Amino acid sequence: MPKVTIGMPTYNSQKFLEQAIVSVLSQTYQDFELVICDNCSSDDTERIINLYSEKDSRIRFFKNPENLGLFENCNQCIRHSSGEYINIMHSDDVMLPRNIEVKVEIFEKYPNVGLVGSSIEVIDGENNPVTWDLNPDWSKYKQDIIESGRDWLINKISANNPICFPYVFLRKSVLNKSGLFNSKYAFVGDFDMWLRVALHCDVYFIQETLGKYRWHQNNISHQYNILTELTEIAQIWDELINQLNLPSEQLLSMEQRIFKGLFDYFIVKNFHRYDLNYLLKMTQVLAFWRKEEPRILVAVELLGQMIMDKNKILTDT
Repeated sequence: MPKVTIGMPTYNSQKFLEQAIVSVLSQTYQDFELVICDNCSSDDTERIINLYSEKDSRIRFFKNPENLGLFENCNQCIRHSSGEYINIMHSDDVMLPRNIEVKVEIFEKYPNVGLVGSSIEVIDGENNPVTWDLNPDWSKYKQDIIESGRDWLINKISANNPICFPYVFLRKSVLNKSGLFNSKYAFVGDFDMWLRVALHCDVYFIQETLGKYRWHQNNISHQYNILTELTEIAQIWDELINQLNLPSEQLLSMEQRIFKGLFDYFIVKNFHRYDLNYLLKMTQVLAFWRKEEPRILVAVELLGQMIMDKNKILTDT
């Protein structure tokens, strides 16, 4: 059996698929299988996959009888996997050559580690580096980090997803405990997975940039609005915090940190991008998060102050 399974869910992926496949086949570490599950593509995706699978027996191709959605297709890749370590690689991204090698070394050295991520570079549809204004440091680590997954959840993780999906490697034995991707989430099923996995293992983040994440107009991320994302992340945090069974003081501290993080990321950073009605909808999601009356007042006061500040700036100019 191969040591590693690279799962690649595809759907109308012809534009970048060949580059993604080649980047996997060109790894310095070669003991892997590439499991590709296609979600009923109508373009040239299947022909490209067959072209490479005929040349390399490590490529295993499965075609779904119907479109299952992104996260259920990821689950199909896992169900067909044989490897001890699993990675779900997007069909439009680019692995750098040492990606598998470095992450396998971490798993072999640290048997309690169940999730390994790495720094990434964001590129556009033409392979040019890009910087996100909203989160320029996303999935970039200043040093190698290893810690208890539970401690990471309670004390350090950001309110929003800090990890780049296609560059996360998971230990299959931990997946057997945490379960597969939850397909009820349209947008942030990966974030939910990382949090559930971290409950069962240590986590490791690598400073070295080991992959390129492509940001372009056909990204699944472009198909959902920020209100959907906020609503799903708030629900994920609510469910996770309930599982932690924290003492009251630690619980309050974590709730305050997550609430502030969600407010800062989704409302403060997006304040000038949306109209007042949309901001009020986002504030309402946060106001009723964890169903505590004081938090409703905090959310409304924060939004009110931001509106006053924005009006003052407009008046002064």
